[in-house]
Amino acid sequence: MAARPVGAQPPHKRQRVHAPPPAHPQNHHQQEQQPPPRPPNTSQQEARKKQQQQAPQPKVPQLRFTRLLNFQQINILHNEIRHWMYEQCALSPTIEIEVKLGRLVVIDPEPEEMEHASGHNGHAGTTNDALRVHDKVGIKSLAWIDLQKTGGRFESTVNEKVFRHLNLVLNGWYSNSHLAPHRRLPALRDHPFPKLTYVRSRTVDKIYRIDGTNVRVSLDANRGGGEVVKEVIEKKKKSHMNLCCPSCQWDLRLSASIENPAPMPRGEIVTTLRAKDRISYQFQGFSIDISTIHTYSQGLTKPFIDDVVQKFRAQEPLPTDLQYGTLRTFEVELEIANKEYMQSARKLMAENNPFQFTELCYFFTQHAVQLVELASNSNYKPAVSKLPTTDNKK
Repeated sequence: MAARPVGAQPPHKRQRVHAPPPAHPQNHHQQEQQPPPRPPNTSQQEARKKQQQQAPQPKVPQLRFTRLLNFQQINILHNEIRHWMYEQCALSPTIEIEVKLGRLVVIDPEPEEMEHASGHNGHAGTTNDALRVHDKVGIKSLAWIDLQKTGGRFESTVNEKVFRHLNLVLNGWYSNSHLAPHRRLPALRDHPFPKLTYVRSRTVDKIYRIDGTNVRVSLDANRGGGEVVKEVIEKKKKSHMNLCCPSCQWDLRLSASIENPAPMPRGEIVTTLRAKDRISYQFQGFSIDISTIHTYSQGLTKPFIDDVVQKFRAQEPLPTDLQYGTLRTFEVELEIANKEYMQSARKLMAENNPFQFTELCYFFTQHAVQLVELASNSNYKPAVSKLPTTDNKK
């Protein structure tokens, strides 16, 4: 195809050039010679014929759905969790309600069970080759299970990859909530963010076993200098609910415990030592806590404990010798941080005004399930966590 000169008009815009008049006048009585007729285009004719023969398709009317017998919305497990929380709140005004991510695993599974589960959904065998309870029992969807009947235990830890993924996502969410709207990505400038608070704490816990109860002495490792006691707490576990999530890589455990102030132990032996680095994201009465924990359970002499406290306060590497029963874990939990609101809402429900307590339980359940789904997909980053400096080019 020949190139068009620069500045020339395209063919469809060029002026029409008229042909010059004929050299000899034509005889108007002589019939003008016509070009031979073109053969009919059979394909076009057939297409027109089919189009004419096709009957117009009737439009399917849009359906309008209503609730069966005007029943209200049914939330799977929500009512059970609300009933459980209602009973736990009656035990003490200082009741603590939280949910942890982990795995419901079978104790000493049979080899054939492990072989079957490994090819079932790809989740079993990914952490310590543990068989998850739902694989053994045959549960396919979110369910509340009784470990006394199914057997098994709950391992309240995730891996470092999940910890880093949640840390990145929650940091982005927090940053966007504190950015001026014009500094966010265009899609987020009109998005309503909740008021978010970020808290970083470093704590060393000395745990004593006194009269069958755990007493925790928490030392503030954020400050320099001597040993600063933050609190002395006696913690009693009251109840829990185990929720298996077969479609996710992690399960959930809801737990209720009572924490009361306790006297400082005197002359007692430390049974467990924990160095805990925790990040808390607090919003609307909830708190998402992600923690890195070093736990020691053997050889807990006073010099060793003092050495761990000093190194942790100075942010130096901690001992990893197995002779101290060393264990490094990553924990993720969601807690109802506003206990006063929870107790107030519970009191209103007892007076036949259930709205606030029902709403609190609903969002607590929804947040927990969404958190376990987020922890199961390290490639997913919610839109509200994307920052203009790192995500605008993606």
